[in-house]
Amino acid sequence: PIVAVNQGDYATIQKWVEQNKELLSKKNVYIYGAGIRGNLFLRILEKNKIKVTGFIDGSEEKQGGVVSILPIYSLKTLPDSTENFILVSPENSKDIVSLLEENKYQRHQHYDVIESSIYPDYFNEYMRKGNIDYIFFGDCFFPDLDVNDLDQKSMGDMVKERLGEEKTKVLTLHGMCTPSFYYILREQLALGIRPKAVSFIVNVPFCGGIQTKLPQSQHPVMLEKLLEVHGDEEFAEY
Repeated sequence: PIVAVNQGDYATIQKWVEQNKELLSKKNVYIYGAGIRGNLFLRILEKNKIKVTGFIDGSEEKQGGVVSILPIYSLKTLPDSTENFILVSPENSKDIVSLLEENKYQRHQHYDVIESSIYPDYFNEYMRKGNIDYIFFGDCFFPDLDVNDLDQKSMGDMVKERLGEEKTKVLTLHGMCTPSFYYILREQLALGIRPKAVSFIVNVPFCGGIQTKLPQSQHPVMLEKLLEVHGDEEFAEY
């Protein structure tokens, strides 16, 4: 079970759910994407007393499985009903939206996309200049909250509170692995940032050679945007 939720995503999704409770209460709600963010959607919907009927996922490995007790379908095997409503969960949802539109699903009537603030927030922090004394790299450890403790501060909040908001950069995001920290740190130095100290939260499986289902980084769209703004050949090759 997923017990960690991204602080920014939680606020965005919670707001959307509150605004659309009446619609969702009348629908068979399916979540497109049986991953970490899809689990976050499930937690928030359950917290708001909204029943979820199941998940949809493009991965054949996941199709036929379950999240908790909820079945995972492909779009083709989804039970047909005019009352179905799909919430699209992945950050990079362009291909999923195209697939839904090709199959005659209409946004707001049959599906919706809750735009994530994760990438804009990360990009703004990445580009922020000034007298930065501390940079923190990591994955879920800094931006996430415990699903049962959502009113508390994240570790990122606590670090900035302790060391100073203006002096501290927290460049952390779920699925970001150790090699990406090296390249992003090089780019921070190239942007003129000169920290006194850099901290890395290291994901152990990537150090031990254990193969996971994660690609080397989950966020190619964001990394490409960083490259466009400021990047060298080594970053481009990565």
